[in-house]
Amino acid sequence: MTSTVITRWYRPPELLFGAKSYSSSVDIFSLGLVFAELLLRVPFLPGDSDVHQLKLIATALGTPTEQNWPGVTGLPGYVIPNTDDIRPEQGRLFFGETFRTLTPEGLTLLMSMLRLDPRKRWSAKQCLESEWFKEEPTPTKPELLPRKGGGKGIEKVGGDLKRRAGWDESTDAADLEGHRGRKIARKLDFGGK
Repeated sequence: MTSTVITRWYRPPELLFGAKSYSSSVDIFSLGLVFAELLLRVPFLPGDSDVHQLKLIATALGTPTEQNWPGVTGLPGYVIPNTDDIRPEQGRLFFGETFRTLTPEGLTLLMSMLRLDPRKRWSAKQCLESEWFKEEPTPTKPELLPRKGGGKGIEKVGGDLKRRAGWDESTDAADLEGHRGRKIARKLDFGGK
């Protein structure tokens, strides 16, 4: 196995430290970073080198040490990126302040995915069984999602993509000549009641 897998921004610390044997916990860490990115709407830890990536992880999540990850110093590439700034593994307060839109169950899920010690990260099954997935709003029913090959859902999406942003569908070409027409906020319809 190689430690040079997974795009750097989503690579867990054990791979950055050169681990040659690892489990699916590397994928859980990556998914946790994707989850964080979806919440923040920007990449959470966008490092420009492996050392920078480790520094971002240490700053945001805590410095990997023997106290929070027994055995970490035995990894071939183990190095603390900033020995002057050793931070404890972050807890609920940090996650709550950083990801303000998450409910307590969502915070538990995200924190469990982004544990420094891969043995302490939740499994995929534990993640899927999280109470966060049972909270409102519930996911869109599959039959209401747009489908490949047609259907009203795909027509609506296609129509939205063709329309100029901010213009009402009732505005016709004649209204647009000579002036800007009626500018409106776009309403989103997710098919719910």
